[in-house]
Amino acid sequence: MDGIDLGTIEWYHRLRNELYHQGNGLTVERDKVEIYAELANIMFKNLFGEGLVPHASPATELLGEFMAMWVSIERVMHRLAESTYSDLREGQRINRGPIPSFLARDKTIDKSLASEIDRLRQIRNRIVHGEADYKSVLTADLLKSMKVVLASLEEKLAGLEENEKQK
Repeated sequence: MDGIDLGTIEWYHRLRNELYHQGNGLTVERDKVEIYAELANIMFKNLFGEGLVPHASPATELLGEFMAMWVSIERVMHRLAESTYSDLREGQRINRGPIPSFLARDKTIDKSLASEIDRLRQIRNRIVHGEADYKSVLTADLLKSMKVVLASLEEKLAGLEENEKQK
C-alpha cells in the first residue's frame, strides 16, 4: 500500500499481541501507540478516503502531516519511476527503496534531490521503528523541506509527461 510499509504494521501488531497475550504488566510506550495509530489512520484514509481518528495533540498532527507528505512523495516518486522506466513489463513494480538513486543515476533527478529523499526516508524509518522521538525530530522546517521535495518531483513528472505527449 502506498506510503505504508506493511512490515512496520506487522511489527507493531506483533508487539501488541505479545504484550496482550503474554502480558506481565508491561504496556506499550505512548509514542509507539501514537505512531501505530497514525499509520492505521493513513492506511484507513488510503482505503476509504477519510481519516479514522482525529489527531490527539499538535505533535501527533505534525506526525500525521509528515506521514501524509511522505505518502505523497512516494506516490509521485513511483509515478516518476514508472514514466522513466516505461519499458517495465505489465504488473512489474520497482522496489521503492532504490528509486531515488536510480533516478539520479539516470539523470531524471539530480543527486542532491535524491540525497534529500534518502534523508527523509531515514527520518521516516527511524520514527516508525521507534528509534527516534518524533516529537523532537519533526519540525515545521522539515515539513517545508518535504514540500520542496514533493514540488520538485511533481515538476519533473510533469516534464516527463509533457515529453511523452509530444512524441
